[in-house]
Amino acid sequence: MARRRAAEQRGVRFQASLQRQARRRAFDPVRLLVSIASLALALLMTYLLFSAALPELFRN
Repeated sequence: MARRRAAEQRGVRFQASLQRQARRRAFDPVRLLVSIASLALALLMTYLLFSAALPELFRN
């Protein structure tokens, strides 16, 4: 009986820690902006690399 109660307590504590992690990972506008900026920078770098290596790709 005590063992079952201990297991239930562990489960409740585990769920509470999952909820805390979910709250910590909730919408963070700064992180979103950083992600968008780094993605844009990566796309720009890729474009610059390819336009330098293969300039005929981007000519009409």
